[in-house]
Amino acid sequence: MKKILLSILLMGFIMPFNNVLAYADSAIISGEIIPGVKGQSSTSGILNEVRLLKSEGRAIYNVTYNRLASNLYEADRYYISDYAPLTTAEIECMELAAYYGYNFEGRNTVPYYLASSQLVFECMGEYVGWFDDQGEIDISDELQNITGDIDNHYLNPSFSGTNYYLDKNETLVLEDTNGCLNNYYTWDSAQYTVEIIGNFLEVTLTEEATGSIEIPLIKSFFETGDSRILTSNQYANAADLYIKPVEYSFNIDVTESGEIPTEIPPAGKKSVLIFLGIASFVCFIIFVVGIKVKNAKS
Repeated sequence: MKKILLSILLMGFIMPFNNVLAYADSAIISGEIIPGVKGQSSTSGILNEVRLLKSEGRAIYNVTYNRLASNLYEADRYYISDYAPLTTAEIECMELAAYYGYNFEGRNTVPYYLASSQLVFECMGEYVGWFDDQGEIDISDELQNITGDIDNHYLNPSFSGTNYYLDKNETLVLEDTNGCLNNYYTWDSAQYTVEIIGNFLEVTLTEEATGSIEIPLIKSFFETGDSRILTSNQYANAADLYIKPVEYSFNIDVTESGEIPTEIPPAGKKSVLIFLGIASFVCFIIFVVGIKVKNAKS
């Protein structure tokens, strides 16, 4: 399907750009009307044409409701983080909606762009609907898929943030009970080798291992970057949205054979408690049996 990008003409909301501080460069925006599709905002209630917009081959999103886009126009590009009317939370919300929408692998379709555009507007506090000759367009499946991915965006391996103890040349196998480890990657170093197999991570310390070692866990994305606002005095303003990297880690303290750490590793606390419980129970049984033997002899 031809890859194009949507612009929305919706009345009733203007985002002033006089507070933009950091000029980046300029960009060319191209757009094409989606035949038979109209957009309507909760603010204006007016039906307007819808365009797919793109810049440098990727989908961008209209963020003004009162301006038409054009087939081809130039816009000044600024860092979105310097745009005063948008909060950090709103920007992150928009970035996630865009990432898991039209630009995501296998989702470069009109319904997915409508869904991600709707979510981008909702991040700014505005609801939009999409209509054709049959009435409101059903994009519920696309919305569900996008929001489901957004909900899992920060899901991290269950052992991230945990501290372990391990001797040199020994191997530690960790299981991710959250079931998301296959979305992360890491790498070897001079102090350890590491491999991810399904939901298991296996790390082996080398002879060079020493001290406390932090092992990174980086989530795999097909693209990350800095988001921009593309402004035009005549046509629609647009957001070119990218997500930020997601990084976690876990630690290994290198021990010597037979060394007892001053703190019990989190992974070993449960085993220690079980052992102490069993030992206490055995001592109690021995005590009871001893009393009975003593009474029998009496």
